[in-house]
Amino acid sequence: MVIDLFSRQVVDWPMSERINTDLALNALTMACWRCKPKGEIIVHSDRGCQYTSYGWLNTLKASFSC
Repeated sequence: MVIDLFSRQVVDWPMSERINTDLALNALTMACWRCKPKGEIIVHSDRGCQYTSYGWLNTLKASFSC
């Protein structure tokens, strides 16, 4: 689930049979597409295995300039 911390509005809520990196990346991508943030974004996670994978980290580095 992706929440806008300023408004506390739920921005995206992907569903899948499995919690994996693709689900997390899809949630972040769709949230950015819906909200079209101006400037930097802060990604806060629960540090699950999907957020420590190379796929997640490489995508953040390439797409979100972190």
